[in-house]
Amino acid sequence: MAHVSTFKDLCARLLREGTRVRFTAYGRSMYPTMRDKDIITVEPVLPSEVRRGDITLYRLNTSMIAHHVLKVTRPRSSSARITIGPDTWGRPTETIGADKVLGRVIQVERGGVKLDPYSPRATLRLKIHKLASHLKRLLHIKVPSFSADKSRPSRP
Repeated sequence: MAHVSTFKDLCARLLREGTRVRFTAYGRSMYPTMRDKDIITVEPVLPSEVRRGDITLYRLNTSMIAHHVLKVTRPRSSSARITIGPDTWGRPTETIGADKVLGRVIQVERGGVKLDPYSPRATLRLKIHKLASHLKRLLHIKVPSFSADKSRPSRP
């Protein structure tokens, strides 16, 4: 067995060899589907099996990221291109080659409770979160703070 230099390399290798991996995920970009320090289980997936709505684990430069698949384009002349993005509204999407996909998230564990990230409840929670985030950004009005405003005239 060749030397494995990092945890990311080990995960990639295990998934390529057909083994599921389970680890603590860090970050907030997938809230509410996944939260910072949730434990996720990832199974191997062939690029041809990746579908819209999947949560894929993929390599991007030196990072290993789990995001939703937003779109899969399968041109006849080249390999599939996958558009992926976070659950947090307003964050940028990325388009990657199918060869960057390492696996599919199949389970999220939070506080000892195993959750299905594809359940109707999880899907509804995500839709509500995205709608609320979008509305919050659209309706955001800055309210001036008078607590530190010395230029405000005093009352008579």
